[in-house]
Amino acid sequence: MVSRVVSVLSLLVWVAGALSAGAGDCVRDLLDATCRVANRSTSATCLLLTAGPPPGAGKAPVVLVTAGHFMEGTPEADCQLIARVRAPDGSFVRSEVPLPVRDGDTPRWKKHADVDIAALRVELPDGLALRPLRLAQLATPKDVEDERVRVGQDVLIPCYPAKLEANEAGWPILRKGMIATYPLAPVASARTFLVDVSTFGGDSGAPVAVAGQADVLVAGIVVGMQRQTDRSSLPFEEKTVHMPLGLAIVVQAAFVRETVDALGQ
Repeated sequence: MVSRVVSVLSLLVWVAGALSAGAGDCVRDLLDATCRVANRSTSATCLLLTAGPPPGAGKAPVVLVTAGHFMEGTPEADCQLIARVRAPDGSFVRSEVPLPVRDGDTPRWKKHADVDIAALRVELPDGLALRPLRLAQLATPKDVEDERVRVGQDVLIPCYPAKLEANEAGWPILRKGMIATYPLAPVASARTFLVDVSTFGGDSGAPVAVAGQADVLVAGIVVGMQRQTDRSSLPFEEKTVHMPLGLAIVVQAAFVRETVDALGQ
């Protein structure tokens, strides 16, 4: 009897360790696919995705997803991807990669018609320490209906608040929040939801992933912050004050997938 109890306890310990290791791998996968993008005046967070190589092709095409307002607010032909490379000693070194976003006046990116999400096909140089997530790791409407994404759930958000990078190598800062909106389904009528986490300029475009999973499941993309606006008027002064409420506005992942699909093959 004692040996059987010991065996059961050993099994539970092994399972807990395996789940913990899987969750750790999930976090690293999420960080490896997240970067910062910047233009001359502002920056945002972005997620790299791939659907796998098309038949007969070699390298899988990569798509960069971020907030639509960042792309619309980039008048230049290029923006900068803040990436990293691995040094011979195993450390990481910051690397800035130019990304073409316009051909003259024509955007190279596609913006969703109804939500603030943009997608851009990119060609990244070899040697970057980046690993895009698979398109299949975006939550589907069925995932939401089955409550794989649900209210009260902890989520992880790698981001760059106020242009801040986690270190000199340019890694994102990992934050944790909780889904604060109910209901999330049907997705067609609940395009966005709120997450209980403070956000700042530079966080737009950050992926929101379900915490504690063995594989990454992206629930959505941050596009803004919820705030209270107060206005006061005096005989010689008018003042507007915006008070952040500590709530991030997130677009559901299904619309991210639709934006990527709009790029075509």
